[in-house]
Amino acid sequence: MKRDGRETFSIVNPPPNAYMRPHIGNVSGYAYQDVLLRYHRLFGKKVLGQPGKDHAGIQGEVVVEKIFIENKGKTKLDMGREKFYKASYAHFEKLMPMVMSDEQRIGLSSDYDRNLFTLDPKVVETVLGTFIKMFADNMVYKGVRIVNWDPVAQTTLADIDTERVERETELVYIKYPVSRQRVWFLSFRSKEVLERIRSGKKTIETRALNPDEPDRFFGDIQTGDLIVCVDKTDGQTLYRKVREVTAFTSMKDAFDGLDLRQVFEQEPGSLDEMRERYASLADGYAERIDKNGLVAITFAELGDDDFLTVATTRAETMLGDTAITVNPADKRYKELTGKTVALPLVDRTIPVITSARVDKEFGTGAVKLTPAHSYDDYVMMTEWNEEHPDDAVGYINIISKAGTLSGPVPERYWGMKSEDARAAVIRDLDRMGLIVKREPHTQSVMIGERSKAVIEQIMSSQWFIDVERLKQPAIAAVKNGDVTIHPEYMNKKYLHWMENLHDWPVSRSLWWGYRIPVWYKGELKEEINDEGQVIESINGTAVKGIYDAVEKGLALVQIDSPGEGWIQDEDVFDTWFSSGQWPYATIKANGLMDTFYPTDVMETGYDILELWVSRMIMLSLYTQGTVPFTNVYLHGLVKAPDGQKMSKSKNNVIAPEEIIKDYGADSLRLLYVVGNKPGSSYPVSYEKLEGYKRFLNKIWNAAKFVLLNLQDVDGAALEDMDRTKLAFNDDDRTMHAHLDALVSETKRRMEGFHLGVAAQELYDSFWHTFADIYIEQIKERLYTRDKEGNPLNMEGDDLESRRAAQWSAYTILKTYLVLLHPFIPFITETVWQELPRYKDDAETIMYAKWPGS
Repeated sequence: MKRDGRETFSIVNPPPNAYMRPHIGNVSGYAYQDVLLRYHRLFGKKVLGQPGKDHAGIQGEVVVEKIFIENKGKTKLDMGREKFYKASYAHFEKLMPMVMSDEQRIGLSSDYDRNLFTLDPKVVETVLGTFIKMFADNMVYKGVRIVNWDPVAQTTLADIDTERVERETELVYIKYPVSRQRVWFLSFRSKEVLERIRSGKKTIETRALNPDEPDRFFGDIQTGDLIVCVDKTDGQTLYRKVREVTAFTSMKDAFDGLDLRQVFEQEPGSLDEMRERYASLADGYAERIDKNGLVAITFAELGDDDFLTVATTRAETMLGDTAITVNPADKRYKELTGKTVALPLVDRTIPVITSARVDKEFGTGAVKLTPAHSYDDYVMMTEWNEEHPDDAVGYINIISKAGTLSGPVPERYWGMKSEDARAAVIRDLDRMGLIVKREPHTQSVMIGERSKAVIEQIMSSQWFIDVERLKQPAIAAVKNGDVTIHPEYMNKKYLHWMENLHDWPVSRSLWWGYRIPVWYKGELKEEINDEGQVIESINGTAVKGIYDAVEKGLALVQIDSPGEGWIQDEDVFDTWFSSGQWPYATIKANGLMDTFYPTDVMETGYDILELWVSRMIMLSLYTQGTVPFTNVYLHGLVKAPDGQKMSKSKNNVIAPEEIIKDYGADSLRLLYVVGNKPGSSYPVSYEKLEGYKRFLNKIWNAAKFVLLNLQDVDGAALEDMDRTKLAFNDDDRTMHAHLDALVSETKRRMEGFHLGVAAQELYDSFWHTFADIYIEQIKERLYTRDKEGNPLNMEGDDLESRRAAQWSAYTILKTYLVLLHPFIPFITETVWQELPRYKDDAETIMYAKWPGS
């Protein structure tokens, strides 16, 4: 599309997450964006509102995988990467019309025929192309290390960008079952079985022996071994040790004379019934017993000496433990060093190792080792591995960059925030009898300097962008006025962020997103070297970064596969890298760069000024040589009625449809805009909503009154009236002067991005000047019958006065409708359709002309 001589105006709508219905805070931005779109259309401009939907990165993947698990019983691993991606894409395509309807319900008048998904192939091509350009310009590198991760800012932070604060928490003492011999896992698919073991009603478990199934072969089980009884229905575990083991050669040998009530809830009447019972469990089960024999395991409860107690402030990270560490000089644990313990809540065992770094006086003197989520633990792991390479321990990362539990954790904890998971883990451990005690504890925690969020330390293999060449032009763009931020005081916030910006990690360990266009000639491995650092190797050859790998012919940076034997990088780009390219990626995908780029306004919440707006400016200047927009309008956040942030955990989320059903979409739009300053948050006020509903009713009643008194004139007659010859009185002239000033003032407010002030002034003027005063003043001049039913205002000067009042009422109402339309499009359109029309009037008020233009 080329320019046709008309002035243009464009906004790229921030893409909402396509997987969820928004709450009223999420949709507030649509109202502001639509106000600007509708306002500029009234001046005859060629206007573009570029909509789109976001794939939502890790949040989208978590939600979609959960749906697949619930509906199909399959995780993404079950499905495989390609199938999972295609299924996720199809799922999002189904959801996008629902999200679009939410936008339209609030009145967003964007160009929906140009709607784009963030993973649209045209957008993907642009995003990947930027990374390839950066690689060619030596601006990207890969690093694997433990990092300080800010789950709110969604970035890694250096120690200097963090603060230490003290908080009150608790020290929880947890019992880990110790195995001095071997550990065996018995799985059950019935809660009742575990309960019968717990209560002592069931003391014997039988297992068919089959040497062809080594993972389930219990032929080597011995007295004293640790038994972990696992309830597969909810992951609960129960610990017992083997008191006695008896092997039988056949079913008859096994059950003759045995009290079957110890084995089964209901005693079978005969061996035939017993055989039928076993045969029902699995195909050929009874036959395997007769062929290979049976083992009967008698349980015994664990004593105090069968547990190792550990004190921790972070119970939830025990799901990622890889060892228990004690001080080698601590005599209390000398006998246990080298043994294994069963990790509660998780079906695996971990060793007891030593480190001189362990404080014997803290807690019990035994500490859980979680190298992926504690720098101190990471150091102890690397030191142990260096000294004991044959008994090396690894790390398991269980906390995602979103600050939620993920990876190899029981499903019931997956996706929980750390604090929520901590409470859930403690609750489950307590149910299992593994909590010894809980003590108040003052803890020093690291928080983000800007976000104030508690930092998560995670092991991260990430791609990084060197931002030095990106940030200086982006700083200059705001300082020299190429980009104007509204409100102005947010400039400081932007500049402080940019001037202190560190290298930007842009990779995420997900399947859902833009897969990084890097290919390896063989398998990429990450290992820890002798100094405790993480190194990478490709097909067994050590490499020092991507440029070294390319030079050795072991890696290529390109979109398409180089051919057989090449393996693509597993990670995807974080959503900020892709959304940072959203303005030019979408405009380019629709072939509109010559017409609408750079865009005029980026309207978004102030909370993502640093994370998103800064990156859009940096990446546009780098790839396009120009800023992506000339203005940034930052709206405030919508809070719950009590002033708190809306969240599901607080159960204070309000859905837009709830408000729209009771008050109408126009009332909700007025709540967002009227009187609100950019960058300032505000609570939902039902009192205000009720007031706005009355205001809309005021408009409707005023319009009805005017229309009722225009029944003897049509649009053509009104248009033919010569304003200079109409018999206006002082009331008319005062009202017209007021409205002329209001038109000018509203335009000035709008052009200066004082949307809330403009809306407030229009609200006050229509209600208190037009409806309350002027309409009351002209009523006697408009009536055609007096109280007795006699003709009134139908001839002579009275008729002339009536015509002037009719023309004034019509023109003033029409002008108000146009001025108010950007803010309340639904009622203004409805009334517009009822108005008498001038010859050149637009069919829809959306394309009406601004007064005087």
